Amino acid sequence: MNQLDEDKINQLKINGYIIVKNFYTIQDIIKMRNIIIDKMIYKKNILILGNNSGSKPDFLRDPNFKDLIPLLRLNDIHNIMKNIFKAPFHLCYHNDIWINRIVNWHKDTLNNQYKVYQKKNIWEEYEGEKHEIYKFLIYLQDHSINNNGLQLIEKSHLNPFINIDAENKKYINSKIGDIVIFDQRITHRGQFENYNKINRILISLGFGKNNIFTKEFEDGTQKRQYDQNKMINRLI
Repeated sequence: MNQLDEDKINQLKINGYIIVKNFYTIQDIIKMRNIIIDKMIYKKNILILGNNSGSKPDFLRDPNFKDLIPLLRLNDIHNIMKNIFKAPFHLCYHNDIWINRIVNWHKDTLNNQYKVYQKKNIWEEYEGEKHEIYKFLIYLQDHSINNNGLQLIEKSHLNPFINIDAENKKYINSKIGDIVIFDQRITHRGQFENYNKINRILISLGFGKNNIFTKEFEDGTQKRQYDQNKMINRLI
């Protein structure tokens, strides 16, 4: 599937997220898992985060992951994002692989020393433009019968505050092969409720409309990923 109907796009705009069913085959998912486990765990190309978790920032530009790229079906992803934006956009270098990531409630904005790059208020318009950045999430295991994937607060992409007492918390029980697309301002978290010894792997790709909001986020993200990859090189 590389097209979205208008109802699906409207759901994304209103609720802040959608699930696209059966985008990948199980065979593709297995191949992706094998490549990532080999490159990140066995060959130690990983930024250790603690608690049995780690990441590989900006994997798209790392030749070690060249065999992973064809499996991602970037052309089909591009066509889906083209349906969503209906305007010029690009992959804004927000691309990471996460293994066993556990993180508290947050929004995907620039943090810590990288906040200085995001000068415009992402909740307000600037010269007729809005913040429009979406993340494309690929979970490389099944979460249809567990809550070990993504949890988010529906419609929270419209609110700058992280209100974790909201009634509209949702567990995203995606099946293997499904993808999740969300507005990166949505309040969300990743977690293990019941650790079962199976590595939980997530690939994330960020796409933004061609405007100042995306440019600022992209600059901060590239600096963050550069710094993180220097830390990986010291660990190897």
